[in-house]
Amino acid sequence: MNNGNAFERLLGGTSDASNRFELHEMSMKSSVVKMRPVAGIEIKPGHTVELKADGYHVMFVGLKSLRTRPACHSDTKFREGGQCGRGFHRRRHGRADVFS
Repeated sequence: MNNGNAFERLLGGTSDASNRFELHEMSMKSSVVKMRPVAGIEIKPGHTVELKADGYHVMFVGLKSLRTRPACHSDTKFREGGQCGRGFHRRRHGRADVFS
């Protein structure tokens, strides 16, 4: 959520669970899914951008072993707002472990 009066931009981030943290956008054209990296995500004043699989999302590239880790941490970097950290905890989802 951008609570400010000016545009904000999510620039990227880091994670202790991967070598690289990339911002991507997914789109669908003629039943073909396309995914591409983006240099940043613009956030209008008073608006929220939701990161989710079928739109803007984070791609963790070069994943490190998560099998024995109960949690991992990521920091997002914003142009004006600096860095914001978030922890992710392992939980069971059906037959798979996910971090949320």
